[in-house]
Amino acid sequence: MRCIWTENEDGVCCVNCGHTRRRPSYRNCALRKGLGDSIAGITSAIGIKPCGGCKGRQGKLNKKFSTPAFENARLIPTVELIHQAVRFCDSVPPEIDAVCGVPRSGMIPASVIAAHLHLPLYSIDKRGYVTNVGHGQRFKATPEPARFLFMDDTVASGAAMRQLEAFKGVTAAIY
Repeated sequence: MRCIWTENEDGVCCVNCGHTRRRPSYRNCALRKGLGDSIAGITSAIGIKPCGGCKGRQGKLNKKFSTPAFENARLIPTVELIHQAVRFCDSVPPEIDAVCGVPRSGMIPASVIAAHLHLPLYSIDKRGYVTNVGHGQRFKATPEPARFLFMDDTVASGAAMRQLEAFKGVTAAIY
């Protein structure tokens, strides 16, 4: 995963791992929740296998000494996610024929957007194929969509979005 750089008085700082540099560069992000993840990474790198209590101590250390990426993290209520998905509908390009939710969390905003814009709803199955999630018995089969909107709820590292580059369409996330 790559660092996401923001400017500050010292140069640039990664919003994920907190690494500071004079100027941005392409590097692997050392995203850690906190001190516990850092210690676990070091011990596994030198070959020490974790015991049963290690995960508990790792979690406690992460909570007590968290990284900047997780200090201000908050739970987003479903109502807020739905409200933001409805607001996002104004940004959807007019050439979109269908909405595809990225399983699992992307299905909520995708279904809201599809319903709001009267577009068919699709999902990505376990094999990596885009499949129709159904359209009810009142409607006839719709023609195959030409252009998809691939929707997810959040983007942290961009890994899921990079996997969607193979599909024909636009990728987006609410947060």
